[in-house]
Amino acid sequence: MIGRRSACLQLCLVFVIVMMLGVRGSFQSEVGVAHLVNDMTAELIPVFIQNRNEPATEHLARRGLAQSPVGDDFYASDALSAHQPEYPNNVAVIIETDTSRVPNLVPVMLHFATVLGPSWPLVLVTLEATWKPPSSPAFLRLVDSNQIRIKFLPPTTVMTDHHSVSVFLASPWIWEQFKSAHRVLLFQADSILCSKSTSRIEDFIEWDLIGAPIAPQFGQGYNGGLSLRNPKLMYEITTDPNTTLGNDFEDQWFNARVKERNGKLPSAEQAMKFAVETIYYETPLGYHQPLRWQKENIEKMAEWCPEIGLLNSGAHFFHR
Repeated sequence: MIGRRSACLQLCLVFVIVMMLGVRGSFQSEVGVAHLVNDMTAELIPVFIQNRNEPATEHLARRGLAQSPVGDDFYASDALSAHQPEYPNNVAVIIETDTSRVPNLVPVMLHFATVLGPSWPLVLVTLEATWKPPSSPAFLRLVDSNQIRIKFLPPTTVMTDHHSVSVFLASPWIWEQFKSAHRVLLFQADSILCSKSTSRIEDFIEWDLIGAPIAPQFGQGYNGGLSLRNPKLMYEITTDPNTTLGNDFEDQWFNARVKERNGKLPSAEQAMKFAVETIYYETPLGYHQPLRWQKENIEKMAEWCPEIGLLNSGAHFFHR
């Protein structure tokens, strides 16, 4: 696919050059232009197909052709073959080692895709050994359109309890995969976004880390089960040899590390507008484990956010 795109771009460049030369009077007739274009495309197309994985500069060098710089040693061929980041804007990520154990995974992912919209690709990170594509036509349509993407964990990955998940998230691998993104929305199958909310996820983009504020009796910071994070900062923290997780929950550990780096963190009042877990707020954008932590408010929550009916009762093993 990348090779075909490169071929198309380079052919377009040929046509532009031909048209420019034609305007300058270098060609005397339309017939002459047509013959030149045919000759050039006949030569270029087989080369592009044969060498679709070869950088443009290597195309020219191998064929013994010279290229001229546009300016400041910048070559047109370099622009055509420049690598584009996989996630240039924002991305939503859910991690499940065994999707067969999460019966509500498909409806939750479809709901997130609807609320977030097409500018937010959703990535399911799972083990290849356990992965079986769901039969849902709606899910498969989004996979076909690249709105939902599948990424495989290292095959030795094990996440069976709170601490093993914290160890994984406090390691560089996951953040390295998404560090090209501006923000990562990390969510779980026991979290939900509320379609009635007048807030958008983009309203919280300014923060380096935001999630449901944690009640003081459980610690400090923001819950990670539904959290918006700066992946570049997360990667920087996890690759710092002077930081160690210990026995902390990863979300509270990251909160402390972001503070040390003078990162931008919200107040509890700002964070509860984003999500609710252990501290109740009437109209948040989302919830994490509402059926576990907010039983006394469940009727009000269901009125505000009927989508909580998609969630399993109890807690996902990822967090508290």
